[in-house]
Parts: sequence; C-alpha cells; structure tokens
Amino acid sequence: MAQDKADSADKQSPNKQAQARVGTDLNAKWRIDKVLGVGGMGAVFACTHKNNGTRSAIKVLHVEYSRAIDVRDRFLKEGRIANKINHPARVQVTDDGTSDLGEPFLVMELLEGMTLAELFRRGGGRMPLDKLFSIFDTVLDLLGKCHEIDIVHRDIKPANIFLTKQGPVRVLDFGVARMREPETNQQATRAGIALGTASFIAPEQALGMEKVDGRADLFSVGACLYAGLTGERLHAANTEAEEFVLAATQAAPSVARKAKDLPAEVVAFIDKSLAYDKNQRFGSAQEMRSELLQLTAGVRSGQIKSTGKKATGIVVRGKDAIDEGAPLENEQELREALVKLTGIFKHLSLAMASVRQYGFSHPQTRRSLVQGYHDIGAALAHNPSSVRWDVTANGFTFEGHPIWMPDRVPFDRIPHQLFADGIRKVQFKLGMTEEELRDFLAILLRDVSNLFAADDDSVTAMWDRRFEHVAYLAIDSFAEGDSIGTAEEAAEWNELADRAIAFARIDKDFEDVSLEAQAAELNVGQALREAGEAAATLSIDPMTRATLGAQIAVPPERWLESFLVAFVPAYIEAEKRGDAAAIHAAIKEWTEDQVKLHSVQRVFEVHTAMTAAFKAQSDADTAKRMELETAKLMFPVETLRAVMSDIAAERWTNDGIPLDAPQELVRGLSRALELLATDAVFALALDCLDSSRSSSLREVLVPYIRRWASGQESALAAKLPTASPELGRTVITLLMDLKTPAALQGAEAALLNPNLEVKLSALAHMGDGIGERGKDEITNLLDSPDVQVRLKTLDLVGQLSVVAAGPMLVRRIQSDVFHDLSIDERRRWLATVSTLKASRGESIAIELLSKRRLLASDGVEESRVIAAEFLAMSDSKEAHEALEAASKQRWGTSSSVRDAATRALAFIQTRIAAREGKRPPLDSKVDTKSMEGKA
Repeated sequence: MAQDKADSADKQSPNKQAQARVGTDLNAKWRIDKVLGVGGMGAVFACTHKNNGTRSAIKVLHVEYSRAIDVRDRFLKEGRIANKINHPARVQVTDDGTSDLGEPFLVMELLEGMTLAELFRRGGGRMPLDKLFSIFDTVLDLLGKCHEIDIVHRDIKPANIFLTKQGPVRVLDFGVARMREPETNQQATRAGIALGTASFIAPEQALGMEKVDGRADLFSVGACLYAGLTGERLHAANTEAEEFVLAATQAAPSVARKAKDLPAEVVAFIDKSLAYDKNQRFGSAQEMRSELLQLTAGVRSGQIKSTGKKATGIVVRGKDAIDEGAPLENEQELREALVKLTGIFKHLSLAMASVRQYGFSHPQTRRSLVQGYHDIGAALAHNPSSVRWDVTANGFTFEGHPIWMPDRVPFDRIPHQLFADGIRKVQFKLGMTEEELRDFLAILLRDVSNLFAADDDSVTAMWDRRFEHVAYLAIDSFAEGDSIGTAEEAAEWNELADRAIAFARIDKDFEDVSLEAQAAELNVGQALREAGEAAATLSIDPMTRATLGAQIAVPPERWLESFLVAFVPAYIEAEKRGDAAAIHAAIKEWTEDQVKLHSVQRVFEVHTAMTAAFKAQSDADTAKRMELETAKLMFPVETLRAVMSDIAAERWTNDGIPLDAPQELVRGLSRALELLATDAVFALALDCLDSSRSSSLREVLVPYIRRWASGQESALAAKLPTASPELGRTVITLLMDLKTPAALQGAEAALLNPNLEVKLSALAHMGDGIGERGKDEITNLLDSPDVQVRLKTLDLVGQLSVVAAGPMLVRRIQSDVFHDLSIDERRRWLATVSTLKASRGESIAIELLSKRRLLASDGVEESRVIAAEFLAMSDSKEAHEALEAASKQRWGTSSSVRDAATRALAFIQTRIAAREGKRPPLDSKVDTKSMEGKA
C-alpha cells in the first residue's frame, strides 16, 4: 500500500506533492500546517507536534530521491553537520526520522521572518550598504566557526540567509556542506551531486574540483554583496547551465561597473572576495570579517564616502582637514577629553622610550603600543573627533590645555621639530590601524633605521607614508614668518590661507582614475605590503638571525639583577638619611604604568626580586621592613583591585576550554594580601569569588575573606540572595562560624535565594534553631506542587543533613496524601528520613507496614510494600517481627504486601548468611540486586 502511494506521489510535481500534504499527519506524530518552501531536493513544512503542541520546521526529502542511498545519507548528514557548529546563526536540527512513505526528514527550529532574497525583492533588488554589511558580519562570523572545524557550506546565497523577526541572522541549508570524515579521511559528499547555486558559487566549485576550501564560501559572500548592491546576479545568463559555464570560466566583473557610487574601499573589498584565483581572495573568514568591520566603521563615521574623491586630509595652509566636531558644551566634557588624551600620550611616551632602548619588537614596547592603541580606539568610539591636538614649540595642547609637554632629552625635541617643520595640528581618525600608529611614532622619533631618510622633514615623511587615518595641518615656514604685525595683516594672511585650501589638497593620485582602477590600486597596494612584509622576514636566514640574536640579547632577569645590585644599597642609604621620597614616587609611578599596561605580573616579579635583593644585601630586620614598605608602595588598593579583576577574568583556549588563572599572578596576590593585612578589598574579593571559576584564585580569596569576616557580616549577608551555590555555601559557613547575632541573622538572607542548595545549606547550618521562617520555607518546598522541586529538596535535605526537616518529613509520611505520591517519590521520602536518622526511618517504615486497614486503597498497600522493601536492609528485631507479621495471611493484608514481606525476610536471611560465610537456606533464594535497588 505504501508503495502504491509512493508511485502515485512520483507522478505529481514537488509543489503539488507539498501542498497536498497540508493538514495531514507525518508519522502520526506531526501535523503539517503549512508549506514553507519547496526546493529541488526536498520541501520544508511548518508542523505542530500532536502530543505537546510544539511547533517546528520539518525538511522532507522528495520521495523520488528517497530510494537513492547516497542522497539519503547526504540529506541526513545535514543535521549532523549543522549541529557540529557552535554558533547562534546556525539552525539547530533537533531530530530526524523516516516518514510512512520512506522519506527521510529533519526536524528543525521554526523561524519567523524572511530570507535575504525576499528582502532584496521587496527593496527593488538593492539594499543599503551598512545594513548589508551588518548582515554579513554575522554570516562571516558563522563561516569562521565552520571553517575552523573543516566544514565548507558551499551554498551561501541570499535565499539561504534568513532574517528573523527578532533580529538575529540565521544561515540555512547545510545540505551541500562538506566536512572531512575522521574515520575515512574522505569527503562526506560526492562531487557532482549538488554544487550549489550557479550565480553564487566560486570558479573552483563550478569546475567540480574535489578540494574546495573555505575560500569558496568567501567568494559566495562577495557574490551576495554584489547582488545586494547592484540588484543583478554575478553571472546573469538565460539558463542555469550557462551561468555554471560562466562561473567556471569567466572572472567576476568588478562591482564598480554596476554600482558607480560605491566608495573605492568597498569596491576593492568586494572585488578581492570575487577573485578568480582563490589565492588572491581573503585568506580566511576572520580576515574578511575584520576588513568588513573596518569598512562599516568608516562608512558610518563618514570617513569612507560614497561620492566624490577620497581625500587624505593632507592640507597646506588650511584647517578643514581637521574635523573638530561639535564644540564642547561644558567643563566636564573638557576635563574628560583632557584625561583621555593625557592617558593616551602617557602610553605613547612609554612606547617611544622603550623603542629607543629596545626597539619596536620588544615586549615592553608592544605592551605600551597596544595599550595606547586601545585607548585611542575607545576615545574615538566615544567621540570620533576627540583625538586631536595642537602642536606648539614646547608640547601638544588641546583647547589651550597641555596634554604632553616632554621635558627630558631627547623627547623634548619632538614637538619643537614638528613645529619647526610647519605642522600645527594633528588628528587620529576612526579606523586607524596599529600599523599606522607605529609608523607615526617612528616619524616622531626620526629613527633613520626605520622608514625615512634622515634629511626628510616631518611633513614629507607624513606624505610619503600616505596615512589613511592621520590628518594634519601644515604651513610653509615662509608663509607664517616670524610674526604678523597688524590685525589687517593677520586678516590678509588668513584670507590667503583660506583661498589656498581649494588648491592645496592632495588626493592620493586618484585625480581622474576610474573607480574600478582605484579599487584595483588599493588591492595591489595591499598585496605589495603583504609581499614586502613576507620578504622582510626572509632577508636573513633563521639560523643566522637566531645566532646573532643570542649573541646580543640579554635576558630581562639579568638586566633586573644588575639594576638591583645598584638600586638596593642606594635605597637603603636613602631610607637612613630620610630622603627616600623621590624613590618612593618613582616606584609608585612605575607601578601605575604597569597596571595600566596590564603588566601586573611584572610588578610581582620585580617585588619578589627586590625582596630577595634586600635579604641578600642587608640584615633580616631591614629586609623584612623594606619588603613591607615596598609592598605598600607597589600594591595600593587600586593595584590589588586591578590584579584581582584581571585574575578573575575568564580565559579560554582556542578549543573553548576554560583555563585557570596564571599561577604567578595568584601567588603574587596571595603574598600581597598577606603582607598588607588590610580588609580594603574585602567586597571585591567577594565579587571575584562569585564570578571566577579559577580554583587557585578561590584558594587565595577564601582564607582572606575568612580572616577579615568579623565585622563584615552585613557585606556577607548582602551576597546571599543572589549568590551561586559555591559562594552561598562559603558565605553561610563563614557566618555560622562567626556565631555573632548579626551573623546568625544575616544567614537568613539565604532564604531569599532562588537556588535550593543555598537555601537548604543555610537551614542545615542553623540546625534546630531555624525558627518559624525556616520551618515555613522547608514546608513550602516539601509541599511544592512541582514534583521536581520536591525531589530536589529531598535529595539536598539528605545530602546537607537538614535535621530540622525531619519532623516535617515524618508528618507527610504519616498523612494520607503520602499514598497518592509516585512509588519512586515515596521511596525517596523514606530514604531521606533514614539518612537524617536511621532509627527514625526504620520506625516509620515499621509503622507503615504494620498499619492494616479493613478497606485499604491501592495506594496504602503500595506504601506497605515500599516499607517492606525498605526494611529488607534492617537487622533489628523489631523490623524482623514486623515483616514476619506482614508475611502471614490475615485480614487487612493484601497478597502483594505478604509477598513483599516474604521476599524481604528471605533477603535478610541471605544477607546474614553471606556475612557469616554460611550457605543461605534453600527456600530463601531471592534476586538480591533487585531487592537492594528497591531498598
């Protein structure tokens, strides 16, 4: 019969097959409500589960393909492949199966919204650039996760990108995805079965090449962007076969030919993703996404514009290249801007000092440079026009206030030289790269071994570098002169400067070059930079480079050792003279810099080395005093807060495995807390203990919290209503150990915590003194209508020995409602009473077993059976007598109770015989494993 239905279905079109199934059942389990879509290989339906009412999307393979084993296998592997990807943009497959007609199907979460293809159609084929980029930010993030585990989607297209009503983007259809099978080392899908969609596939995929990697997906992303920005398919043709031929044999046209108003940077980005040679595309989804995010920021901030020529912002005798933004409204805004700029230049000055001593490649330079770069990014994100300053002969100022005034050689020459070269204003703009910042510092330092000739002035060096995101205003020295006399002369000079603006702008040689050529130039320039970097690493062979490096490198510990040999005696001598204030200030300043650079570990290392040097170069009393004094200087409360927050931060491996905190930091923190002996970070320690998963950090924080708990009862109690189980148990133990009235009262705050373990831990520690509030809490939990809450409460009452719950447990077992509970739950109640007090558990079981009724219900008799099974583990005379009585035939005792009592007696005899090494009686053979499980 099923075969006849299948043959009949084969004669219908896929659309008719799908529509005909609406209102019917799928495997008597699902009701088909609606057709969501029909494709070449299958149909997707909105379905409702007939038992629990849940709604899902079910993808069913067309019946005509159901008999092809290879197609069936590939179809079912879609769910396995999709579920391997840990990303919110993938659609989870929750189940699979086979219909009555033999069709395999996949059960997936039901999405509400529309595909990107539908959105394109509604928008006339096109979509705004920033919205399109935001969608493909998510798509590229997902593809990055896929490619990390060797999964290539192979069918990225607008129809497979779903925009949900709630906002999140989902990527559909891993039906033609490839993944490497570890057991066979073969590809999971055969070439030629399904290649993707002609308008969006990469050339190597269209050619049917077996080895298609993640760069094919990146080509498809570029094709989707091309379609969304031009309103046309990449290889438009009359038939799909023609499109496949074009995709395999023709390079993709530049998007500039169809969308002439796009910025050159966007054209370069899309053209690079559509390169015919996959080696010319982006190397990974992460790299492509990073570039897309930079473009998005540039477009939204106005730094990348869709019309007109792209200017660098290099102006002679002008000021319009510097975007000063809206005027600052009040003193508070000015102060905030000054603090940010001062902090930025503090890091940059540290970086420049390190460059002169160690070079750009040294870790200390790197740390300072990265921190400065992060601060610049944060300031620009808050206000895109805020990172700018005026250059004077003595330093840098902002709105007339100094932000960097170097007073030491050779850095005091930097502003003087810039001013002499004609630079008057400088601005960092949104999108600035770390490489640009590094090159800018090299110009300030005038390092002849770096990028520029020694006789270049700063303006020439800036122009040669062609910064994308560094704007500056420069003047010719002859134009400015030594001074300007009258106001009329000043006005005349300003008028001349304003006229010069229109003629003096330098536009990156883009004058009359086409948009496509500009994009090509950008991509060629990027390729040349990458090639140059690669060539630079080859300039000296690795063996020679390693040999030379070993000869000239001095380990950091040797530098520190040599420094301390001179520093420690000088420090001790200064202490004796009473003029160590300058040394103290230097230590504090250095420590503050290390904290800002997230190099707290270095602070601990130096303090440990200093302590060892003090011990080696002075007597024990002096060494101990100096260790404590330097600890106070190097570990103020702010430093302790920074290090505790840093240690508590989550760390993960590339495989998503949580890492413990660095042991050097934990040991340093432990020693600092021990030396300083202060409760100043007590509240922070509680917060870190609550948020951190680091076991080593907890081993430091718990003793510290215990040491200073006295007097902190209110702070401890405040944590209980929201504490995790681990923190809750720790805090409750601390409060109960204090035994102060405030501590005992504070422990009751645990009853506000929604976690059962925290509540019952508090009740367990309170013992019999839980009070009416505690009794009510236990009663409410045990009387909960939710069986899972009751079972969890019973388990925790037993595990945590909440003895105060004993009377409430007994009252429930003795009540008639006990017999209405499930058999498993009744066993748990008896077991919990016995865990709290074994003798009470036995007596209540004897009472249950012995209670005969003239008209007993099934529930009562089940409870007596449970009691008999429970008493099978007892050796007492009372239990034995109760079982003997129940095993005899008399009124009010059912056969099930007699049988259970008989089995329990036999089990007892067998157990006793085994314990005494005797042979059990012939009539006492029972299933001991079954009886032990029930008891």
